[in-house]
Amino acid sequence: MEIDTVDPKYDALSVDGHTSLKNVPLLDESISRSAPIVDHKDILPTGKYIKAFQGHLLKLLQEIRLFVKHSNKGKIAIVGCGLIGKSWAMLFASAGYNVMIYDKDSAASSDALVTIKDELNKLENSQLLRGTLTAEQQHSLISRTEDLETCVKGALHVQESVPECEEMKKIIFNKLDSLATDGMTLCSSTSCIMPSTFSENLKHRAQVLVAHPANPPYYVPIVEIVQSTWTSPDIVSRTIELMKEIGQKPVTVKKEIYGFGINRMQYAIINECWRLVSDGVMSVEDIDAVMSEGLGMRYAFLGPFETCQLNADGMADYCRRYANGIFNVSETFGPVPKMEDKAGSTKITISAENLDVPGTFLTNANFQALPVAVKVFQKIEVNRQRVPLYGRVGKIPDRREQD
Repeated sequence: MEIDTVDPKYDALSVDGHTSLKNVPLLDESISRSAPIVDHKDILPTGKYIKAFQGHLLKLLQEIRLFVKHSNKGKIAIVGCGLIGKSWAMLFASAGYNVMIYDKDSAASSDALVTIKDELNKLENSQLLRGTLTAEQQHSLISRTEDLETCVKGALHVQESVPECEEMKKIIFNKLDSLATDGMTLCSSTSCIMPSTFSENLKHRAQVLVAHPANPPYYVPIVEIVQSTWTSPDIVSRTIELMKEIGQKPVTVKKEIYGFGINRMQYAIINECWRLVSDGVMSVEDIDAVMSEGLGMRYAFLGPFETCQLNADGMADYCRRYANGIFNVSETFGPVPKMEDKAGSTKITISAENLDVPGTFLTNANFQALPVAVKVFQKIEVNRQRVPLYGRVGKIPDRREQD
C-alpha cells in the first residue's frame, strides 16, 4: 500500500487512490476505509471541515441524549381527548413524559394527534413552545390507543378529562379503579365536582384527587389541587410536584367545596356582570373593558388581597377605610341570575372573528391577545417588595355594628 504525499491544505490522505479520513476525530476507521474516490479539489479545507462536522455531530448527540433522558421519565395516561385532554397531553410532553391518550370515540383520539402536531408546530414557530424539546420530539412522545386498559397500564399518573358530568365521572372512575395499581395517581380535571362524589366507594380512593386547570391551560398556568378527606397526602404532594415540573402553578383547596376556588370567584364576577347588563346599568362592551383595561391588568400581577394591602397602609387600615362601604354595596347585589332572563341574554351577544390561537384549540377573538401577553409577561420585571400579608387577613368585619 502506497501513501501519497499529504496536501497541506487538506486533512486527508490519499491511500491507493482512495481518500482516507481516519485522522479526522469521531470517525470510525472502518468507515474511512470505505470512503469513495474523491479529488483533492473537492475536499473541504481542514479546519472548516472538522469544525462543521464536529458541530453538527455534537448537536445531534446532544439532542439524542436530551431526548433519551426525557423519554425515560415515565408514562402519563390521558383519558378524554377534548380541549383539556389535548392541552394536558401537550403540557406533559413538553416536560419529556411519554403520553398515551384515549377516548371512547376513536376518531377523537386520532384527530387529537393531528391537531396536537399542528399546534406544537405553530407554537414553535411563534417561539412559545414550552420545554427544551423540539415540536417534533414532543409530538413523538404522544401516542394513542383505542383501549382504556392499554392507556392506563404502566402509567404513574392518569389525568381524566371527560365532559363535566357527575354520572360520567362515576362511570369512568369505576373503570379506572379496576385497572389501577397501588400508588398510581387517579386525577380528574373536573372544574366543579367534588372528588368524594365519584371516589367514595372505590378500592383506590386514596389515590383519587382533582387537578383543575384554567382555560387555556397552555397559557394560564394555575391548577387547583382538590383532595377528599381520604386522599393520601403522598398522592397530593406528588401531584403538586408534577404540576410544578410541567410548568404549572398548583394551588391547594384545603377542603372540598362545590366549584372549588377559581369558579367560585369567577362566578361571583359573572353574576354581577350579568345583573349590571340585565338591569341596564352598563353595556357588555363597557363591562368587558372594565376587566380587560382595568381590573384584569391589575390582577394579572397582584392578587385581590395584595391589592387591598397596597391600596392602604396594610390590611387593617384597608378594613378601617373601606369595609363599611364594601358591606353596604354588597348588600345591594341582587339574586343569583339563572342566565335565562331575556333582557340579559339578548344584550349579551359577542361576535368573534375566526382567529386561530396556537395552543388554545379555540378560534375565539378574545384569546387572540394571549400569546402576546405571555411574551410581555416573560419580559417584564416587577421590582417590588412583596408584603407578607398572608395569614393576617382574616374576616372583613361588619363595621355597621361599630361606633
